[in-house]
Amino acid sequence: MPTTDMLKKYLAKYHPETVASRMDQVSGIARERLMEGASQVDAIRKVVTPILDAHGIGGGQRGAYLSFSLKLAKHISRQRAEAIPSIASGLESYFETAYGLDRAILDEIVSVLTPEILFDLWEVGMWEISEWCE
Repeated sequence: MPTTDMLKKYLAKYHPETVASRMDQVSGIARERLMEGASQVDAIRKVVTPILDAHGIGGGQRGAYLSFSLKLAKHISRQRAEAIPSIASGLESYFETAYGLDRAILDEIVSVLTPEILFDLWEVGMWEISEWCE
């Protein structure tokens, strides 16, 4: 497709009125998803941050540990309980090798992010975040 055709298609597809209408139609769903997702991330941060503070982890490394925590929580919420130890071990190995994270700290994070804890945190966290999202 020549560049001019691509541009014409883009301009037609993303016309401001079309985009505004679509955003208006999905705004309620988007807000609900934001509240759910943001509360889960916030709940995980509240559990993991004290561990990172205790080990003096800051800056970019803090982000890598939080990324590990979020990835682990995602798998915990989607997998059967029997699979979680293997998945956690694999994620630990990946983050240790790829990002140079400390295995002992990763083990601490794994020990606090259990399915039961995550469920409790997400149930409580939802109400806290919904207050400022409305």
